[in-house]
Amino acid sequence: MQYSWFASGGTVEGSGPEVRWNSAGTQRGSYTITARVDDARGGSAICSATIRVDVTGEIHPPADMKEFPLPAPEASTRQVLPDSPFAAGPNMTTLRDMDRVLSTALDQTGYGERSYLWVPDGFALVTRLEQIYPDGRPKPPPARFSAGPVPLRTFSLGDYLRALFTADPGYYRVLVFVVTPHDVSETGKKPTDQESSDWLHGGAAALPSVVAEKPRPPEVRCVVLVYEFENKKTTATTPAVPVPSDIDAKTHLQKAGIWTALHLP
Repeated sequence: MQYSWFASGGTVEGSGPEVRWNSAGTQRGSYTITARVDDARGGSAICSATIRVDVTGEIHPPADMKEFPLPAPEASTRQVLPDSPFAAGPNMTTLRDMDRVLSTALDQTGYGERSYLWVPDGFALVTRLEQIYPDGRPKPPPARFSAGPVPLRTFSLGDYLRALFTADPGYYRVLVFVVTPHDVSETGKKPTDQESSDWLHGGAAALPSVVAEKPRPPEVRCVVLVYEFENKKTTATTPAVPVPSDIDAKTHLQKAGIWTALHLP
């Protein structure tokens, strides 16, 4: 048998029935590897395979995006969203498509303001601070956002905590939707005002096109981190503190209406 190998990019290393394709020098895209087999008696056969090359493991955010840290500060509770809203298909090919699904659900449930931060091969979408009942329901306007709007240009957890000094006593939350194919682990340390400058600072008001246009990673998923705070307001300067949640993250999303808006059962 005589084996002949051809590649539309990269190089084929070796000969015979088993070879190795070297992708060095290729760009993101699809490449076809073709094998021809001749039996030395006039018979032959040809088969091809297509290989997709993607750039993964990016370690630096774009110049116009701040970074959300992974591992993340310890959340009050968390939830991995089902894959169904983001299932691969003709309408779900880029990170922009995933953002569209989340943004539509948030718009429908009153979360008009949000901030975007970079994570490897994805993004983190952060909602505005809102006041909630202990069961996770948002308080009705104007109490819902009674801590006052935090300008997205100076967005940080520290801004939120400082706003809570003058807010009404009660419970507040911030939701962080982390979209990435990588592990979303936590540090085990609750977020504090002192470390706030290291995360959530200066988030973008919209997902930058340099991220939005990237292909949807095959193993991508969305993890929701819920950060809940309590403001006891025993004195004028009583700080708001991060607290464990008495309800799970799924209940938070259900009470906020986001679970239904995402068409989840």
